Amino acid sequence: LKEELLSDFSKYKNLFLDYISEKCGKKLNELYTFFKENSTNLLKPAVDINDLKEHNSLLEHCNKNYMKHKMELDKLEADYLKLIELKGELKEDEIMKLKTASTLSGKFEALLVESKTMYLDAKEKMKNEVKNSYNEFNKLWQKKKLVFYKEMPISIDNNPDDVLNMISFYEEELKNIKDAQNILKHKIILFN
Repeated sequence: LKEELLSDFSKYKNLFLDYISEKCGKKLNELYTFFKENSTNLLKPAVDINDLKEHNSLLEHCNKNYMKHKMELDKLEADYLKLIELKGELKEDEIMKLKTASTLSGKFEALLVESKTMYLDAKEKMKNEVKNSYNEFNKLWQKKKLVFYKEMPISIDNNPDDVLNMISFYEEELKNIKDAQNILKHKIILFN
């Protein structure tokens, strides 16, 4: 009876340790992915406004979740120490992931600060580009307006076909200017 109890105890202990090990492995993969992917993505420079918005969203997500994931990783490290103590072994890839996640976690706070600086610099640069585009747009608009008023086809002796062609030309020009204006308005709204 004693041997059966010891056998059952050993069997259930191993099942329990396997369950705990699997649970720790899943959590480790989740935390490893968070720190690894975000460490890489936070340092990608924003090329356009969409990238800038994505970078800002990622930065907010990481700032919001960093401390929670850091505490979970600290707890997981303690759980793994206990697991090694009880089980006596650990898979090599889990050890490497745990070390990597721990290293990345330690550097993550500085990375968040660096990423925020990158974001603000890129935002300021793009904001200045939008301002310059807006100024260029205003110059172009004033120039087009001046040309239109100089060449405006209201003279009675003009050929009607020429007048219609000129009106069509200016209508197309006005449409292009309106499109450029809408694009600029959208960009300006993003920075206000």
